[in-house]
Amino acid sequence: MRFATMKNMFRAARYPLKRWSKEDAGIEDVNKIGLKGSPTLVSKVFALKVNTTPAEMIETESGEVRDIIITMLGKMKTQHPKLVESIARSTV
Repeated sequence: MRFATMKNMFRAARYPLKRWSKEDAGIEDVNKIGLKGSPTLVSKVFALKVNTTPAEMIETESGEVRDIIITMLGKMKTQHPKLVESIARSTV
C-alpha cells in the first residue's frame, strides 16, 4: 500500500467534493440506485482450507536467478500445464 506525501494529503483534504443527485447522474428510476438497486444475496459462507503442504526446496546447479526461474517454470509446466498454456497465450 502506498501513502501520499504530506503535501498531497493536505491538497486532497482541501479539494472540494462534488455531490451528485440522481438527476445529475440521469437516473429516473430510484429502484435502480442504492440498496434497492443493488441487492446482494449470500449463497454460501465457508472458511478457506489451510494449506498444510510443506514448502518445497528448489535446488539448482548454480544460485543464479536465471537457473532458478528455468527450474521453476519446468516444475510449473509438469504440475500445471493448463496454467502455463494460459500464460503463454496472454503474453503473445
